[in-house]
Amino acid sequence: MNMTEHARADRIPPVYGKRSEQLDLEIELLNPTDRAVDPDRRGRSGRAPTVLVVDDDADMRRYVRRSLAPVGIPRDSVSEACSAERALEALRARSVDLVVTDIVLPGVDGLELVRAMRNRPGLRAVPVLVITGEASPRDARERVRGAGAQAVLLKPFNARSLGQVVQRLLGPRLPPTTTGH
Repeated sequence: MNMTEHARADRIPPVYGKRSEQLDLEIELLNPTDRAVDPDRRGRSGRAPTVLVVDDDADMRRYVRRSLAPVGIPRDSVSEACSAERALEALRARSVDLVVTDIVLPGVDGLELVRAMRNRPGLRAVPVLVITGEASPRDARERVRGAGAQAVLLKPFNARSLGQVVQRLLGPRLPPTTTGH
C-alpha cells in the first residue's frame, strides 16, 4: 500500500520512507542548550502548540500532521508549506512553536530556511526539527547542527519516533497527559 492509499484510509503507516530496510532509530538533539522552549512561548495557556511542516511532498506533510495528534497537537494546530520561501511567508504571518522541515526543498533548501530563521530576532527561539533522507547520518547531523536546528530525524521514521522528538522539544507546551510516553 503506498502513502496515497494510506492517506485515503486516514491511517498513519508504521514507517514513512522509501528505503525498504529498517534502519536504527536516529533521533538526536543537536543543540541541547537551545532545546528549551522560550518561556514566553509557553504562556499561551489552553492552546495546543502550533507547528509548521515544510516539505515539497504533500504525502509527507500529511503524514507528519497525522503523526503529531497522538502527542497532543491536533491537526488544526499544524500548518503546512511546500517550500522554504512559503515557510518564511507563513512565519511572518503567524508565530509557531515548532518548525519541522525537510532538507531537500525546491529553491532554497531546509538548512537555508533554518539559517534564515536564526538571523531573524522573532524566529531565533523557535525550535527546528530537520527530517532528512540523506545517506550519511554523520554528515546529516553535522550539516543540521551547523545550520542551528535543534534535532534531526532520519528517514525512514515512524510516527512514534517523530512523537518522541517533538515531546523532547516541546514537552512544556504539550498537554500533561501526553508527555509520559
